[in-house]
Amino acid sequence: MSTRLIAKRIYHAIDGRSKGISSLAIKISVSGIALGIAVIMLSFAIILGFKNEVKQKIHGFTSDVRICNLDYATSYAASPITTSEELETSLSAIDGVAHLQSYSIVPGMIKTASDFQGMVLKGIGDDYDTLYLSTSMVEGRLPAHGGNGIAISKALSSKLGLGTGDDIHAYFFNKTLKARKLHITGIYQTNINEHDNLFVITDKDVVNRINSWSDDEATGLEILLKPDAPRDKVLDDIYAAIHSHPGNEDMTMETPEDIYPEIFSWLDVLDANVTVILILMIGLSAFSIVSGLLIILLEKVNTIGILKALGASNGFVRRVFSDIFTYIVARGVLWGNLIGLGLYALQKLLQPFRLNPAIYYVDHVPVDIGVWLVLAINLAVIAISFAVFLIPSIMISRVNPTKTMKFD
Repeated sequence: MSTRLIAKRIYHAIDGRSKGISSLAIKISVSGIALGIAVIMLSFAIILGFKNEVKQKIHGFTSDVRICNLDYATSYAASPITTSEELETSLSAIDGVAHLQSYSIVPGMIKTASDFQGMVLKGIGDDYDTLYLSTSMVEGRLPAHGGNGIAISKALSSKLGLGTGDDIHAYFFNKTLKARKLHITGIYQTNINEHDNLFVITDKDVVNRINSWSDDEATGLEILLKPDAPRDKVLDDIYAAIHSHPGNEDMTMETPEDIYPEIFSWLDVLDANVTVILILMIGLSAFSIVSGLLIILLEKVNTIGILKALGASNGFVRRVFSDIFTYIVARGVLWGNLIGLGLYALQKLLQPFRLNPAIYYVDHVPVDIGVWLVLAINLAVIAISFAVFLIPSIMISRVNPTKTMKFD
């Protein structure tokens, strides 16, 4: 008789009981494996979702790399850079650079009849990739080029009681006080406080006129990278391209990690949380597996004795219980994937679990996980489960058939 047939009969005999300590042991082991897979899977999905969502918001607003003057690091009233055709050609030729776009900014203040608010007016040109900004609009539209339109954030709109279609008076301090009447064409929301509480979007020409800059001057250049670009190498190439041209000694290069170090530090802390959860879940699964199998082996010690009395070797008996354990693991893995992927799909499609965007930068729990990561989690849990099986299986070799039969 094969080990698989014996294992199948023993397993179904145990599992078919409505009561019994071995039946409970199987449920404990299956639950431990299922819970471990589901929690690990959801933990990775949530952390990856958070990181991807927040990074997408930051990179969408500030780009992957920006080139500006050194004084921009200390003041929004920065000196302009000259966006020469030679520099743009050198940057565009770098393998991994997808797009270049210029922008200009000027700090100022919005004044209403009853309130005022500091802000930074960011001007974008017709070369600007507005995909992210367009998807962030909650009302109205982005300002058209050639006009005096602006898009303000929902946060500023609520503070000042302004809406789409309103006109505002803005004041700017650039050597002399300048006033401008601007028209609100839309309201955006990124849920990144560093953006929403400060920036107002307009046409680049509006900002250049306030700053008295020429058409080829701008606060900086934003660079979008290709998704599969080797980031470190591309950054080195960009830095070399900037300083290969004379007159660019005052230019510097910044990444979102340099601009918002506190946000990226918070994202790094999330990685540590995953590590803690991973250790706890592996420990829980291992404990439930060991305890469940020990209970099954203790209850079936007579069966082990009979098999040995009939001439079965320790290896044969171990394979029998290994097959039983395989059924338990398969059942646990199945339930773990059903629970984990089920909750993942529920949150991905319906987003029932909400968050406070003022604290977490997003208004829902974001989830994101790939097929390969799901497979890796399953394989890791299965490998750990079978490694843990070695602990209770040692008991098999210590069962003496004479003593068990005498005990009967």
